[in-house]
Amino acid sequence: MLADIPQENAVTIPNVSLRDLMQRALENCARDAVADLLAVYTYSADLDQALLVASTPPDPDPNIRAHVEKFCKSDLASLAPDKSALASVGYKIGLLLPITLNEERIGALVLLGRTPKKPFDLQDSHLQYCFAMVQSVLQNHYRTENEATSFTIQRIARLIGQNITSQELVNIISESLLKPQIRFCALLAYGPRREDRPNGPFGYLELQGVYSNRFGAGVGSGMHIYLDQYAEMMTELEERGIWHIPDIRVIETRFDPLIRGFIRSSGIQSVLMIVLKSGEQRLGVLIVGTEDEREFTPQEIRSYQAVSEFLAMNALAQDLQQQHDFVQRARAALLDSVNDGVMMVLPNAGTVIGDNSKTYVLTVNKAFTGMFSISQLRAQGLSLVQLLNRMQLPEDVRQELSRQWFSLSVRDPSVQRGDFTMIHPEGYHASIGWYSAPVYQMNRVMGRIYIFHDVTDDRTAISLRANFVSRMSHELRTPLTSIKGFAQYMLEELTSDLTPAVRDYVEIIKDNAQLLNGLFSDIIEITRADLGDLKLNINPARLVDVIENAMIPFEPQANDERKWVELEFAPALPHVQMDTNWITRVFSQLLANAFQHAPLDSAIRIYARSVIVATDLPLGAPFDVVVPCVLITVEDGGDGVAADDVEMIFQPFYRTRESRAARMEGSGLGLALSRSIVQMHRGKIWAEPRKRGRKGARFHFTLPTAVE
Repeated sequence: MLADIPQENAVTIPNVSLRDLMQRALENCARDAVADLLAVYTYSADLDQALLVASTPPDPDPNIRAHVEKFCKSDLASLAPDKSALASVGYKIGLLLPITLNEERIGALVLLGRTPKKPFDLQDSHLQYCFAMVQSVLQNHYRTENEATSFTIQRIARLIGQNITSQELVNIISESLLKPQIRFCALLAYGPRREDRPNGPFGYLELQGVYSNRFGAGVGSGMHIYLDQYAEMMTELEERGIWHIPDIRVIETRFDPLIRGFIRSSGIQSVLMIVLKSGEQRLGVLIVGTEDEREFTPQEIRSYQAVSEFLAMNALAQDLQQQHDFVQRARAALLDSVNDGVMMVLPNAGTVIGDNSKTYVLTVNKAFTGMFSISQLRAQGLSLVQLLNRMQLPEDVRQELSRQWFSLSVRDPSVQRGDFTMIHPEGYHASIGWYSAPVYQMNRVMGRIYIFHDVTDDRTAISLRANFVSRMSHELRTPLTSIKGFAQYMLEELTSDLTPAVRDYVEIIKDNAQLLNGLFSDIIEITRADLGDLKLNINPARLVDVIENAMIPFEPQANDERKWVELEFAPALPHVQMDTNWITRVFSQLLANAFQHAPLDSAIRIYARSVIVATDLPLGAPFDVVVPCVLITVEDGGDGVAADDVEMIFQPFYRTRESRAARMEGSGLGLALSRSIVQMHRGKIWAEPRKRGRKGARFHFTLPTAVE
């Protein structure tokens, strides 16, 4: 990976130190008797710190440093210290001149004299030469270090997110940035890192990348520094962010014997520790150590600080990649644990709405590969068209799925469902139910998920149960027909021989036989509908005609109970696909319910309107309504349907608590049969729960619009 970085553009740090170069420059100035003491300090505004680079004679008074820091923070072009300030450092006259780079003060030249004479003359040629030489050396040094820092950052930035190791990063720093005087450089990362707690608490710092000019690269990698032993030191480091320790011996006793021995054997004198973090997320620590009797300059500290920001970015990218990999593994494990086949499809960039040919399969799970005999690796990346062509399916099934799946865009919010039969790879005839739904991200459809469920066992159980119920109901109708026939015969032919009490009993026998016969007929029809054996004669028809025909039998009841029906049809209502006989029965059932629950002197309202898109449906509608369709609503002024009953009332034999308490007639099969009939028409039927401020029950059902 490191070989990809062009080395010919690398900036080489000179082997001659800034101190040596500056010392030679000052010694040249001293020969010209410019001043009794010449000193150069570097300055960092970020750190508000001045540091002595070189002086002649050596070891100037430490108090001079404070005067330099105060001067560098000012806007003065030069400064001649007052007598008291000069006296405190043992001199009579003095001058401070700023050294700048790109209008930023990076240091100062200090000139001090012991004998009183006129102040230093800025026009003096020797002084001008001295200042120009000192400024040139310091500026060139800064430029070189800036270039080295910039080059190092560029190399690291190119590799961010490419799984570069910490050791490779340290190698880059050592090649591009570290001077010969740097003894040691290490990159430490917090651990153990957990996906559920990315910001700790952490147990240790792990040495992941190391450079030592004595022991080489990689020495000690993998070593753990347990944080419970360094709690106070880590707290102080976190508070500082950057911790420069000019003399490591000051805190040497706070280290354990192993680290203390390593510091001594490596000859480390000055240490710089920089916290690596992104926002509030702690990532690690960068540590750099120098040789004996050498401190870090402000410029060096700034360079390492700049590099550390990119090291933190790389560490964060690695953490995010690990979290992403963890989520992907978790998702894969979750998908593989599902017994249903799952397929996720996403659109390619720039996919035209309605064009599913420009899609790709993001993933399929283990159950999908076993169901359709296509490996996960071969499936991923294929378009939906390509995958469908490679799935082991009967050709007629493939054509039907192609027609259904590609009728919608991959970004369409609609839901699809269906079923088909195939030969399972294990050799049996399988019934597969499938379901397709949009997947959302930030309220935007990002793709579709397809789920395939083997319903063979369920269908077999339903078929056996339905066949049993249908056969039993059919067999029971034979004796009921006889009972009803004999009761009718007794009432017609033996009237004179029957006492009034016996005649009443025979009437009861006949009525209940008739009731049971109708009940068994409903059961047979429901089971036939659930089995798909109920044959429909579906054709385009006018819904208005069907509703008007369904209302005719209720006219006498409406007159007797002072109830009336109000119709409200949208203009130009389209034809719908339906079997008029069965849909008439659905209307009859809904009207019967409405007449049964509506109070006297009240209206029963029927609405019909066209629905083009799913968003036009009323609130609470099922999510998988087929559109375009016609929506029909039947509303009465009764007590309404409780929220707990809106789904249960469509179950066979279910009767609400209110119906049982009022002893209303009914078997509880009418709505169940209505749902089966509507579903066979690819429609939906549902009830709204009663609401405060609104009286009555409200039933809705849909029928798909006829194809023009």
